[in-house]
Amino acid sequence: MILLIYSRLLQWLSENNIQTLNANSNNNNNTNSSNPSAPRSPTNHAANIPLTPAQNPHKTTQVDEDIKKNSMKTADDVISRIEWDDRLDKRYFRVGYIDRFLGLQEKSFNDFDFKVDLSTISDRHSSILAIPKHRIQYFKYNNEIIWDKETRTDLMFGSTGNQQTIYDVIKRHENLMENNHTPS
Repeated sequence: MILLIYSRLLQWLSENNIQTLNANSNNNNNTNSSNPSAPRSPTNHAANIPLTPAQNPHKTTQVDEDIKKNSMKTADDVISRIEWDDRLDKRYFRVGYIDRFLGLQEKSFNDFDFKVDLSTISDRHSSILAIPKHRIQYFKYNNEIIWDKETRTDLMFGSTGNQQTIYDVIKRHENLMENNHTPS
C-alpha cells in the first residue's frame, strides 16, 4: 500500500514538474555538484533525461506564443455596448442563441430582456425572453454577423485582431443602402 502511494506521489511530482532529490545518486552523477545552489533543468525522474518542451508545461516556446489568440470580448460586452451606445439602433441587431429544446434560434435584440435576473423567472411559459449569456452564439447587424463565438469573429470591438468595428459595418451598410436607392 505504501509503495503504491509512493509511486503515485512520484508520478504526480513528475507530471507537475516538481523536482525531487534522488537518494541513490552520488555527487559524481549530479551535474550541478560544483554549484549546489544553481538551478537544475527539469528532468524525467524515471530515466533522469531532460524534458522536452512538449513535456514541460512551464516553458513556452516561440511557436506557443505565436499560437496564442487575442482575448475576445464577451457576449455580455456586446449586449452592454448595444444597450448603452446611443449611436447604435437596437432594431437592426439580432441574437443567435442555443435553445435547450429547439437548438439554434435567432431573435431580434429587442425581444430579449437582458436585465432580468434569470433566477426570478418561475413560469416556463412567461412572456419574458431571457437566456443565459453563455448560450449566445452570435450577433448580427442587418443580417451580417458581427460577433460569432465559434469563428471568433468580432466586428463589434475588433478585439480578435480585425481592424473593423461596428461603426465600419454601419457605414458599409449605409453606403450599400445609398447605392441601392440611387436611380441609375
